[in-house]
Amino acid sequence: MGTVHRTSTTRLLESDQESIQEALFVIKSALFCATLLLLPIHAFAEETPCTGFQFSNETAAQSEEFWVKASDQVIKACITKHGIDVKSEDGAQPLNLAAYYRKTSSIVEYLLQSGSTVDNRSETGQTPLVEAAFGNGSSQTLALLIDAGADVNALNNDGQSPLLIAAAFNPRPVDLRVLIEAGADLEAPAPSFDSGGTPLGVSVQRNRPIITKLLTEAGADLDALNDFKQTPFSTALTRFQDQHALVLLRAGANPNLATPAIESVTQSLVRGYDPGTLPIALLKEAMNAGLNFELLPEEDPVMDTALHR
Repeated sequence: MGTVHRTSTTRLLESDQESIQEALFVIKSALFCATLLLLPIHAFAEETPCTGFQFSNETAAQSEEFWVKASDQVIKACITKHGIDVKSEDGAQPLNLAAYYRKTSSIVEYLLQSGSTVDNRSETGQTPLVEAAFGNGSSQTLALLIDAGADVNALNNDGQSPLLIAAAFNPRPVDLRVLIEAGADLEAPAPSFDSGGTPLGVSVQRNRPIITKLLTEAGADLDALNDFKQTPFSTALTRFQDQHALVLLRAGANPNLATPAIESVTQSLVRGYDPGTLPIALLKEAMNAGLNFELLPEEDPVMDTALHR
């Protein structure tokens, strides 16, 4: 009996030792995996290739390739190596570059959590929000920057606001909605950009009818004049953008505002089309809106009326 008892005890001890060994193996494996996750950011930060991390005119192509293609781990390692607020040749910090180039918002979120300057300006006055407004990255990036306190109406050195940039370039209407809901100025023009139009005028200049409709629905001034005293509606006519013109008329645009030094809106409508090709639907819509066929240009009243053409 004694022998049997000792044998059982021995087996129990051996079983316990095996369990301990297995537990130690699991713990060591977990620690090893955790170390691997941390190594690219910390221990190997100095060895991580960061060519292109800092933008310069000479390495512009490398910078674009780096910020577009590098993994989050590599970028975080480069941030650890160079710092969150290191400035490139043009004054851009990592947050500016990430906001413009990255297709996801993870690096932007990482930089904001690390204390990056949310409204850092490059030498051209581009803030991270202005960069994000181009629409190269994700919509979440815009939301993160705004939630972090970014100035939604900050202008770059050319007087362009995030909303105006988005109206000209951003392919996602949802991004414009994010900016508008955050308080973006619908009427802020840029004197040196697209004839000095407002975001609505710019969307017409750039032939973006979906954006035009969004801005009209948001309450943009339908008759705001650009530097050439053209309204968005008269701009649409001179560019033969019937779809834009219809959207603007149906939203309440005034079809009778003159275009000084050029011709009246009415003349623009009739002048640009050969007989038989006049857009009847547009003409009817303009007549319903009170189109005055006798209206003459303010600066050249001796020109023919539209009916004489």
